[in-house]
Amino acid sequence: MAKMSIVSATYGTYTFFRNPSNMPIPKAQKSCAWAETLGGVAYCSWGTFIGGGVYPIKWPFMRSTMFATLDTIYKADESIVFNPEDGSGKTYNGEITYFNGDFHKGGLGVAANTFRINVEMRLLITDYAP
Repeated sequence: MAKMSIVSATYGTYTFFRNPSNMPIPKAQKSCAWAETLGGVAYCSWGTFIGGGVYPIKWPFMRSTMFATLDTIYKADESIVFNPEDGSGKTYNGEITYFNGDFHKGGLGVAANTFRINVEMRLLITDYAP
């Protein structure tokens, strides 16, 4: 599997050094609502669309350099294009709504702050990218 990437207007294309260990497949979600009525239920559906889905992307560990780059893109607070490289050929417009990870305290000959652990990014998909 190819490495996932994010395209930022300010920082260009960033290809992940390591793909996440856990990420749901982006999929169109049904938009609907319902309410109880005196005699049953009123139901309205507006069909399915990709926009509005928030996808948690998780890594058990990540090099600090990769973390710093993704954190910079997150803090830029701009729209990005996400390419999951899942074989579908689809890319998505979106926003990184959350990004954080724990410090790795070192040990076993690894210098402190070389890695971040328990890293999570939340990606809001707004629509398909052209």
